[in-house]
Amino acid sequence: MDEPNLMANCDYRQISCSHHDRVEAAVVTGKICELNHRTADGGERMSRVRLTDVLTRNGEEFVLTAAGDEIRLDKVISLDGFDFGQ
Repeated sequence: MDEPNLMANCDYRQISCSHHDRVEAAVVTGKICELNHRTADGGERMSRVRLTDVLTRNGEEFVLTAAGDEIRLDKVISLDGFDFGQ
């Protein structure tokens, strides 16, 4: 049986526990958040979104939005004005 490729994207950097806690709190409360994150083309995007879940796939963590977007947690720049320092 093949093992999953946990290093599929070796440029992924885990976020700090306190940042992860903020994301999870936003998911639990279901409130609309102001989320700023890096896009695939290297730009930035600011959105007002409801975060619905956090998931891990291939060793990377993502937050899901109510609109169906998946945002890799190490691409988050800020959440509700709190700087993630990425």
